[in-house]
Amino acid sequence: MDIVKNFNEYIDERFFYIVENTNEIVLHENKGNPYQVRLRVGRAENKFLIIQDLEILKTQYSRFLKKYPNDCDYIILDLLKQTVYYIELKNTNRSNSEFMEQLRAGAYWLQHLLFCSRCESVVQDWSFVNVGIRYERKRPSKSKRPAKENTTDHKVDLLFLKDVAGEPLITFRGEEVQLDALVYV
Repeated sequence: MDIVKNFNEYIDERFFYIVENTNEIVLHENKGNPYQVRLRVGRAENKFLIIQDLEILKTQYSRFLKKYPNDCDYIILDLLKQTVYYIELKNTNRSNSEFMEQLRAGAYWLQHLLFCSRCESVVQDWSFVNVGIRYERKRPSKSKRPAKENTTDHKVDLLFLKDVAGEPLITFRGEEVQLDALVYV
């Protein structure tokens, strides 16, 4: 079963896109003060199905609801590594439980979209990663030292946590991270 073919056939293209053989995925947050977060991809061969704008999707297609369910900002399906990343972006200090509430909702949305695209069993044996990103702009250094030649080593402090239900969560502060570093240890 080809998940990309089925998404193209059944899901409105405003809510997903495909990225192949890229070195970076840029995630945008447009609520409040807009910002973007970059996920660096360390593999030359890659293919991602990226689900976005769930907030718009739920308001347009759930008009019968009095109150809308939660969602996460992005769901990234790494089609070659068979990994699903549920991603929530925040530019404020939110609690980890708030992250998990929205990331859990993302899992329900993914199951719903897979059902609607007739490929609900595709990801059942895949890995799943919950990622909470607290956006923090890099501050310019006040140092007068010359810049290093190789500035591609952007270290990010990843926190590997479990919520009260035992669900794993990876959080970090920043605006850029290596995608392959987002694995549970």
